[in-house]
Amino acid sequence: MDIVQLVVQVRRRDIALLCNLVGSYEGLGLIRTLDAAQGIVELMIAPAFYDTTLALLHDLAQNELPLRILKQPVPALG
Repeated sequence: MDIVQLVVQVRRRDIALLCNLVGSYEGLGLIRTLDAAQGIVELMIAPAFYDTTLALLHDLAQNELPLRILKQPVPALG
């Protein structure tokens, strides 16, 4: 199964909230903490949910959960 990985930084206190939000979207993907002290988490999502995940993260960042996307996939050329 292919997965798309996004690395995101949130406030340390918001890690659990982001984990719960991602988990509430059944089938969206998995999330794991890479560095709790820095608030860095990795989202592993199915390619079919990539746009949905980006929209969710953008909405959260604009409204209630400050975050930064540190790493996202580079689109393939061709």
